[in-house]
Amino acid sequence: MPDAAVVHEAVEFMLASYREARRPEAAAHPLEVAALLVEAGAPADLIAAAVLHDVVEDTRVTVPEVRVRFGPRIGGIVAALTEDAAIGDPSERKRALRDAVAADGPAAREVFAADKVARLRAAEREGTAIEPGKLDHYRRSFEMLASGAPPPGYTDELGARLDTRPAQARRARSASRSLRATSSGLQDEARAVIAQARQAIARAGRGRRERGRQ
Repeated sequence: MPDAAVVHEAVEFMLASYREARRPEAAAHPLEVAALLVEAGAPADLIAAAVLHDVVEDTRVTVPEVRVRFGPRIGGIVAALTEDAAIGDPSERKRALRDAVAADGPAAREVFAADKVARLRAAEREGTAIEPGKLDHYRRSFEMLASGAPPPGYTDELGARLDTRPAQARRARSASRSLRATSSGLQDEARAVIAQARQAIARAGRGRRERGRQ
């Protein structure tokens, strides 16, 4: 499948899955993570994995479905990024997730770092606080990511944001290490696909609000 096609298919599949789960607004976050990887110059399979990274946890889609539809590499990254629902204790479940990401290697760690940065940027943008348990998970995630060789591209920004240093976070944001693994053509096409998806989510949200006022 051509590079741009796999990103487009991942976006369409993800949006349909969230619509079926009646959580269309939740699709905004994976699109934000994917956009970060586009800007970092990630290859198509990482961008597609970012689009799909929450789909198993948030919808009825299963890891085997992702593997069949998108292949073993993307399916494997998504599997590593998916919490094990069979682990009842939340802290143990998060620890197992970090271990799985670390074991999977650089690809999963790149998406994982972008995921955490996207969450922290959104919290800053919306003026919301992150609950202590989740913040502890983010700090432990940073420690895991920073110990890798090399650390993922968004690791510096993640560390700066966790230290609540806005100026350093802005500098780290502008200096995030580029993956330099894709062409400008793929970047342009991926940006367009993500922009169209965001517009679709916004239109759906406006439609729900208008129906609610009727």
